[in-house]
Amino acid sequence: MTKDELFAEVRRHLGTVPSWLEAMPQDQAQEVWTAVRHLLIEGVTLAPRDKALVCLAVGIAQGCQPLTALGLALVRAAGVPTPEMLEVRRVANAVAGMGRYFGAGGSFDYYRFEGDMLQMAAAMRTAMNIA
Repeated sequence: MTKDELFAEVRRHLGTVPSWLEAMPQDQAQEVWTAVRHLLIEGVTLAPRDKALVCLAVGIAQGCQPLTALGLALVRAAGVPTPEMLEVRRVANAVAGMGRYFGAGGSFDYYRFEGDMLQMAAAMRTAMNIA
């Protein structure tokens, strides 16, 4: 797909071509648009609202301001209430902190950790009344 064809497709879906996408080299723009298209348009398993929450959480966890801004725009468009957005922020920050600790080689026995997590998941399912 040429850059002109790519931008024509973007315009069909978004009404415009974002300046940040225009500034990218063609191969990178194609890759990013494919990801954005899947997030916004394609896929039937996750509801758009859920995709928006995932986008926001990943942007926060990665410390990526542009992705966080996109996630915020999407969750607002999906009508997600502010208290829910704040909870997503708290969860994303907590998970990111755990990832930094464990990813940096935090001192733990993986197999024991895995068992602990399975026990925690079972307790959470019970607490949330999930079969």
